[in-house]
Amino acid sequence: MIGAASGLGLWEMPSLTPFGGSASAWIGLILLTTIMGVVVEELLFRGALLTAIQDATGSRILTIVATSALFALFHSQWDLGSLAARFLLGVSLAWAAYQIGGVEFGVGAHLAINLTYLFLDPSFGADRVLVSHETVLARHTADASFNRIQGAALYGIVILIGSVVLTRMRLKDTCASPPATP
Repeated sequence: MIGAASGLGLWEMPSLTPFGGSASAWIGLILLTTIMGVVVEELLFRGALLTAIQDATGSRILTIVATSALFALFHSQWDLGSLAARFLLGVSLAWAAYQIGGVEFGVGAHLAINLTYLFLDPSFGADRVLVSHETVLARHTADASFNRIQGAALYGIVILIGSVVLTRMRLKDTCASPPATP
């Protein structure tokens, strides 16, 4: 919506175009890469790796822990808060993939999380381009790490509850549907 408003000339955002060009193109690029990144990550971590590690180990718990650890390492800024937050999110998304039997819910949840951070957390979104790397690192204090862990725990709870609700709705629909007639 922001990109469309800027493209129509209803909203000016010259500070968000560090490399020149229109603000709508810049926002469109950010959104496109965010969406593509989420889809690729979910297909990799909760699709291919989850299946491969499950097949290799036969253990759902080990699979969830292993894929969540890889997810955390892949995303981490190498501070304890970042690692813990990404690990909690990885566990939640992996559990949801098992619960629902696919990555679709995980893609939606992961995208919602990333878009929330993109627009509300300056150190996650535009500030990484607009300010120096040192400034971004300076914002990663112990308080920020703790806040990330709290946020990840909250997102994790929402993901877990959402996957349980969707699974129960699917079971209810399956049980409520009349038998097929020959």
